[in-house]
Amino acid sequence: MACLLLFVSFVKKVKSFKRFLTRHNLSGFLCFRVSLSLLIGSLSLFFIWLVFTATTTTFPSIENPLIFYSNQTRDDIKAVFYRSIKEAKSHVYLSIYGLTDASLIHILKQKGLNIPIEVYYDSSASPKLNKKLKPTCSLYPVKTKGLMHRKILILDKELIFLGSANFTPSSLLHHSNLVIGLYHPPLASFLQDPTNSHYSFEINQQQAEVFLLPIAGKEALAHILQLINQAKKTIDVAAFTLTHPLICDALIAAKNRDVKLTIVLDGYSAKGASKKALDQLKVQGVAVCASQGAHLLHHKLCVIDQEILITGSANWTKAAFTKNADLLLILHLKDPKLKKFLKKLCKIIKVESKLIGIAMQSRF
Repeated sequence: MACLLLFVSFVKKVKSFKRFLTRHNLSGFLCFRVSLSLLIGSLSLFFIWLVFTATTTTFPSIENPLIFYSNQTRDDIKAVFYRSIKEAKSHVYLSIYGLTDASLIHILKQKGLNIPIEVYYDSSASPKLNKKLKPTCSLYPVKTKGLMHRKILILDKELIFLGSANFTPSSLLHHSNLVIGLYHPPLASFLQDPTNSHYSFEINQQQAEVFLLPIAGKEALAHILQLINQAKKTIDVAAFTLTHPLICDALIAAKNRDVKLTIVLDGYSAKGASKKALDQLKVQGVAVCASQGAHLLHHKLCVIDQEILITGSANWTKAAFTKNADLLLILHLKDPKLKKFLKKLCKIIKVESKLIGIAMQSRF
């Protein structure tokens, strides 16, 4: 911000100096050279400011305990993970589906020389971790009915990152993801050693809930259906996979109540796993878009009435609620900045997609 103000100040000085030269009948060439030098200097400071803001990572804190990150809003999610691990002082806890990124594996192994590192993972999606991380990290392959699909990083038992991003090069650099950063020691304690499958908490005067699936699957699904059924104005959905028939029924019912729906599915999933649900929605007059390009739309998010965020690692499938080890987060938002972030993200998701159903009215 300071560099930006300097840039504006330099521009004003250029204009002032040109007027001075004109009043004293000094040469136009000299005026041009001085003006150009000042302009180049101010532009240099401006670009330094741009680089600084692009490479500076802000973590949640006591003063600002809730931050959203998405690569679609030009956040460097990989840098967030890497720097948070690097700066950890006493402990790192990671519960992850896919861990294959070389630089993140390296920093985990290196950090394990000084502090305890616990890694819970899906062995099918994170192969050969024994060779890559031992002996400095404690490894725990998780066995469940389905996938160990969670994506949770906890630093020093107080700083938490969770969402849809895996620790893989493609997920971090190419796929569309949302990560939620929270500073909340009690939540960190619960996630590391859960005494229940459901946890309610408050963060920055905003109510929130976490459901650990599949144990809390029925409860989590019922809560999602209740929130969709209570929607009054808008529902925005961005989903990698949408196959659960009860959620589709609830979305159709919302459309019939004149709730404005914006549904965007991953382009590959829309032609494969989500095709049956997509056809069901289209038959009932629900407009659906699909992402474009080679990257995956890996989101698992829903925004209701621009006030309630449903997200986490869980796809909207039967397996997520009955078999997979997943996490669902529900936030009741009051912070205008976070609402603005989600509105911007939903707009970007829609702009980067194409309509594959009936014509859809835009609300953005």
